[in-house]
Amino acid sequence: MITFIAVVFVFGLLVMVHEAGHLAAAKRVGIAVYEFSMGFGPKLFAFTRRGTLYSVRALPLGGYVRMAGSDEGEADLEAAYQNKTVGQRAIVAMAGSTMNLVLAVVLFIIVFSILGIPFVTGSNVIGSTLPGSPAAAYLLPGDQVVAIDNQPVQTWEEMVKIIQSYQPTRGPLIFQVIRAGESLEFAIVPEINQQTAIVGIRPEIGHHRVGLITGIGMGFSQTVELTWAMLQGLGQMVTKGVEPGDLAGPVGIVQMIGEASQGGLANLLYFAAILSINLAILNLLPIPALDGSKLVFLAIEKVRGRGVEPEREGFINLIGFALLITLVLILTYQDVMRIFVQNG
Repeated sequence: MITFIAVVFVFGLLVMVHEAGHLAAAKRVGIAVYEFSMGFGPKLFAFTRRGTLYSVRALPLGGYVRMAGSDEGEADLEAAYQNKTVGQRAIVAMAGSTMNLVLAVVLFIIVFSILGIPFVTGSNVIGSTLPGSPAAAYLLPGDQVVAIDNQPVQTWEEMVKIIQSYQPTRGPLIFQVIRAGESLEFAIVPEINQQTAIVGIRPEIGHHRVGLITGIGMGFSQTVELTWAMLQGLGQMVTKGVEPGDLAGPVGIVQMIGEASQGGLANLLYFAAILSINLAILNLLPIPALDGSKLVFLAIEKVRGRGVEPEREGFINLIGFALLITLVLILTYQDVMRIFVQNG
């Protein structure tokens, strides 16, 4: 349930901000916007403001902005998308990705200045336990482990070293813990995962906060650095190629969001900022059906003095969309198979 809420929150936030960028830019250059929709499918609720219908629909993963000029018989409307200048339409096309970069900056600032930067304290206090793990039935977050098998422990590293040295022939490990001032003992049998003994405990996480001014600077610098790193990564994919297993599809992203949510809100927002940068960059790639392809067509129109015929542009976008759906299906299949392998 937590994973579902986290996925809807992250995808909803990223899509809403992206589409809000297109909406604001379209209105700014005088394009009439008929509808701003969050999600697809049946409407859950809607309201109209200044000629635009704002709606929330049943399927939360996605959204769209419907502008004047998208329906037949609107070619002569002054407020239609296609009747604006090349520069104005380019602003609308780029606005979604621009807002995703702005969102990344804001999320980083929130993490750095308000929630705090997560770090492992390294103490002998348990931060959390993995559901269904050997430790989950005995240990609780906040338990202080003072000894394992009568070996005193003061740091997380010492605990991990003792647990990983466990041999199945030894029987259970005896954990001595302090809980709410009371001394308790638990016999826990570790499980062997890839030849390593584990009991299913996570370290205590602390949060380091910086001042707002410092956080703003860090938010901008982190966004610039990650954007540049992702652009370099794309360049390497083009020049050196990429293994299919290195890419993640929708299922893989959902899994990563779920894992990030287990690390707390700061961890989830940090990951959401990274996804927002990814979305910004990917949408500007010159791939049919993405915002980047619109910029390519606009550049062609600027050079030629006239645009590509709507039928031809629509056909190219249709082919590109079909290829994108095919890629998503392939990546989804790889994600599912990867999860099956990980879970044995």
